[in-house]
Amino acid sequence: MHYFLCGFMGAGKSTKLKEIEESNRFFGYSFCDLDEMIFKNEGSGFNQLGELIEKRGFEWFRSAELETLKNIWDGSSSWSALGGGALSESVLEIIHSREDIRGYFIDTDFDTCYKRIKDDTNRPLSKKSKFELKKLYEDRLSLYSQFKPLVIP
Repeated sequence: MHYFLCGFMGAGKSTKLKEIEESNRFFGYSFCDLDEMIFKNEGSGFNQLGELIEKRGFEWFRSAELETLKNIWDGSSSWSALGGGALSESVLEIIHSREDIRGYFIDTDFDTCYKRIKDDTNRPLSKKSKFELKKLYEDRLSLYSQFKPLVIP
């Protein structure tokens, strides 16, 4: 079985993934922060993921997300934290075509996300205005809300 966490930038997906891993409730599962894995695999010569994305572009990055997810989801049981924009049409197609993938939405309000990302130089999109980020948040909300809010007893 494969589980993933989705939500806007700064929602707390990576933090929640670490909490789930440290809980030891999912023995035998692999744990993957998608952004970290892409940087580990592709980031040679770059100081941060944001620098890599700015150099190669978002189209390249979305393609790298898709290929990395395919590899994760074709392997053993896993938990993954997806990037804020990883729910592309191609990714959703895979998710909806397989019964062994479950998604959870980290539902964090925009103002909290914005406070966490507004000065983060490792996030190219954080350079956008608050208004533009709020619109992006609202546009992505319908994608995220296709999945259950995360509740782990």
